[in-house]
Amino acid sequence: MPYADVNGCALYYETMGSGPPVVFIHGHTLDRRLWDDQVGVVSRDFTAVRFDLRGHGKSQAPDGDYTPATFADDIRGLVLHLGTPSVSLVAHSVGTGAAIEYALRHPQDVTSLTLISSGLSGGGPIPSGLQRYIREQRERFEAAGASDEWVDGRVAGMVYQRTPDFERKNQRVRDMVSGWSGASWRIFQGPEQARGRTHRDRIADGEIAAPTLVVVGEHDGGAFQRGANLLTELLPNVSKAVIPDAGHLPPLDNPNAFNEVLMAFLAKTGTAPG
Repeated sequence: MPYADVNGCALYYETMGSGPPVVFIHGHTLDRRLWDDQVGVVSRDFTAVRFDLRGHGKSQAPDGDYTPATFADDIRGLVLHLGTPSVSLVAHSVGTGAAIEYALRHPQDVTSLTLISSGLSGGGPIPSGLQRYIREQRERFEAAGASDEWVDGRVAGMVYQRTPDFERKNQRVRDMVSGWSGASWRIFQGPEQARGRTHRDRIADGEIAAPTLVVVGEHDGGAFQRGANLLTELLPNVSKAVIPDAGHLPPLDNPNAFNEVLMAFLAKTGTAPG
């Protein structure tokens, strides 16, 4: 199995195809399998790289910080391990915080950004409703671990219920969530929990110039709709796509529509061969 020892953690990763690298970054409690419907398509023209964030999937779950900064350091270590420092980043939900942090730290090495279902805030703390949900989920996990009941509660509502083949897609999410270690609750603890504050200010100051595609599901929650709108307002070189018949997981809910948008963007940003 391919692992990269980076930043004090063994990260599991997979690559497919050849050409300019596109690195996929999944969201909280998920893993690299979120991108099952993307890597085959993307690898026709690019090197598709997907991996498990620390504390997720097959990657290690060491003690220490689980913050956008930590994840960005992990990504840097992975791309250097692969010998491909200049990359396009495709990130989902919590993964968008890592992608933004990476772009702020290494602007010269980011060819493009695709930010999906981002909860970037307008400068305040995480909304109280989301804080309450996180707290309740954490308390239940700490009491029972990844029990069937906890997994059911976590998975509920993640897949858009009117998506074709809902049961199969819901099972895909269950398989990812049930294997989660629980370590990365620390994403939401400490001063970095309101990562939107620092990222929002730095984006507003023009620190990210890379071409950026902002993606949101038509039926995603209000916080993520607002995050998409805010990113679209702040970024200087940005386009926005609303994926129909999709909620918080556009790559899984409506992969055909998502892939069409993603491939058009990657081709336009000049990273495709030829």
